[in-house]
Amino acid sequence: MDKKQRWERLTGSGKVSPNSVDVSTIIVTATTGSQGEVKIYDGESADEPEILHIHTLSGDSKVINFEPPLHTLRGLYIVFTSGVDEIMVCYGAGE
Repeated sequence: MDKKQRWERLTGSGKVSPNSVDVSTIIVTATTGSQGEVKIYDGESADEPEILHIHTLSGDSKVINFEPPLHTLRGLYIVFTSGVDEIMVCYGAGE
């Protein structure tokens, strides 16, 4: 990829970017003894269109690589349950 990518660590649900992005990797780490659930939205809130729904096993980490990158049009917002410890997102500016 020619574009600069950055990693962001989330420990709670929220807006990652208010602008279009290209997501190359998402790593979801579930809490020990709990299953994790993550929803990814194309926009600045959970009222925007959902583009991805991820489930993990108890205490499991799930790595998702996108090739080509997952492109959002209106931003990136991530919501996750208490069964997720953290999420790492690698993304760059979309065009």
